[in-house]
Amino acid sequence: MDNATPADLATASISGADEQIWHWVPLALRALQPGNNVFAAEIRQSSATSSDVSFDLELSIRWPTPGGFINTPPATTPIARIVPTSGSAFNFVLSETTGRIYTVESSLNLSNWTLESTLFTGPLGLSVPFQFNAARRYYRAKWKASP
Repeated sequence: MDNATPADLATASISGADEQIWHWVPLALRALQPGNNVFAAEIRQSSATSSDVSFDLELSIRWPTPGGFINTPPATTPIARIVPTSGSAFNFVLSETTGRIYTVESSLNLSNWTLESTLFTGPLGLSVPFQFNAARRYYRAKWKASP
């Protein structure tokens, strides 16, 4: 209800067995911002003489991936491979189930890691192209719980 005042009543009434039913309100993910988000709820009675009120709230988020698969933790560690594609390029390949999210990172010393990419796995896993350079680099893929 836009521009509601404390004296405004609810625009609909729920009674009887319907009072025990969860009422789903979809929330577009684009409404959420990185970091903390605040959810506010206001309860309004449908009449000034109503004597009962009840409130319960649950926020449940599922991150669907392209193709409709849900990102779940891998049961086993996937195999990563380096596949040369030319004299100066290669692909970092991860054979994995469709619909998981991974970050691919690189390091010069195995201590400090740099994010290279965040990807969804497709039907053939994931493949990230890189160029060879003079410095030795290490690569790893880490499962990511959310995008």
